[in-house]
Amino acid sequence: MSIENINQAAGAMNALTARMNGFVNNADAQIAQRRAAYDGIAADLKGTINTHMYFTGYVRPDEPNPTLVDGGTFNTIKQCIDAAPCGAMVFVLLEKGKIHLVGDNISVYNRNIEIDDFGTGERPVIEFGLYHDENYNWVSRFFVEGTGSIRFRDVELRLPTEKGNPDAPWSASKSAVHYNTASSVTAGINNCLVTGAEGLGFASCNGGCTAIVSAYNSQLSGNIFLVVSKGGGAAVISKISLTLSNGALLYNSDGVVGTNVIQNEA
Repeated sequence: MSIENINQAAGAMNALTARMNGFVNNADAQIAQRRAAYDGIAADLKGTINTHMYFTGYVRPDEPNPTLVDGGTFNTIKQCIDAAPCGAMVFVLLEKGKIHLVGDNISVYNRNIEIDDFGTGERPVIEFGLYHDENYNWVSRFFVEGTGSIRFRDVELRLPTEKGNPDAPWSASKSAVHYNTASSVTAGINNCLVTGAEGLGFASCNGGCTAIVSAYNSQLSGNIFLVVSKGGGAAVISKISLTLSNGALLYNSDGVVGTNVIQNEA
């Protein structure tokens, strides 16, 4: 091997050594950086969890580029709730002066949901869609599974006023907040207006469900009920300053106080 070849080989080895040293030094720096980040999380694990378990979204139906993240913007209520972690406290803030359509069923899924308003103008409207086939009509609705809950404040809830298929009956799914089979549902309205017709309801408690329903400083208007479909469940109703107008009632004819309904007298 010539001196020239030996020098070339030595130069290549030196270059490889320098590259390896640079890689190791860079890897050590990245490892140290990540270790510091993990140590920071471990030192404040409770704070880290709390940060992720309080979720806020601003629902703007006409926003062209929603961010779809905590503290950001969303086009629909469903987008906002679906983006929040299971078990989180979720604040869904609806833009005033807008109609917010519930066109698909929304799963609360162990989240505690507070739906409120923001901005200026008239209070926001939540409009519940419906769907049907040749046998039944259904209301698009909120499902409260597990230990979740849902409360509405300073909004109007607008239930359907007619069937999609007039020749078919309503199914048991005919309320804004759906029953939870063999479990419980917690739902409330605060300074809200609930309107509709067709004997629909704000909440239901069929299927062995216990519905815990609260109402404060609110109004129900039209042929609707605060709680509907109690034949297969029970309702606990707590209310104060609740106005019933234009045919609205607390519960439909299958409700019997002391049998499947408990209510206060306020």
